[in-house]
Amino acid sequence: MSRRRTLVPRRWLAVLVAMVPVAALLPMFVMASPASADITSYIYDFSVSSALPPGNNCLDDWEDNLDPGGGAVVDVFQCNGSLAQRFDWNSANNTLLLDSSSLCLDVAGGGTADGTPVRLYACNGTPAQTWAPDTTSIGGPAQLVNPQSGKCLDDPDGLVTPPGGPPIQLQIWDCINNDLNQIWSSPAF
Repeated sequence: MSRRRTLVPRRWLAVLVAMVPVAALLPMFVMASPASADITSYIYDFSVSSALPPGNNCLDDWEDNLDPGGGAVVDVFQCNGSLAQRFDWNSANNTLLLDSSSLCLDVAGGGTADGTPVRLYACNGTPAQTWAPDTTSIGGPAQLVNPQSGKCLDDPDGLVTPPGGPPIQLQIWDCINNDLNQIWSSPAF
């Protein structure tokens, strides 16, 4: 029996040593994904300039609602580093993707009228999910223009959703130079 006890630990040691080189190579394969090459990941601070109360306020998935059918309200809420505020910028197709999901920032129903709500919806590559950063009129942070409508991502009245709600859903609105309700800051652009 004593011989058996000495062999078991050696087998585990051999298996462990054999696994180390494979584990060391695994990150190289995971990181080489071509689909992620154009995505700026883990952006916590798509923040609007006018948000009241002032401070660190972020683009937010209200109540972490991961409804792919368009039920996810997008608002501005105090930055807290939660997954609901982790948006990835895909510069290849100008989309904002909620991290760890397949939901994109979307103009409801592909609308083009002032006041059309913006929500999260299953990413589908339609023009309703395209956002072109425009820094020409403000020279720094950007207005996010939906080219289909020619309108900007807008925080109605520059308000932040209060803790407990109700949410103040973002919308599209005519782009207005230097309108703080439409000026978004992010390291992505």
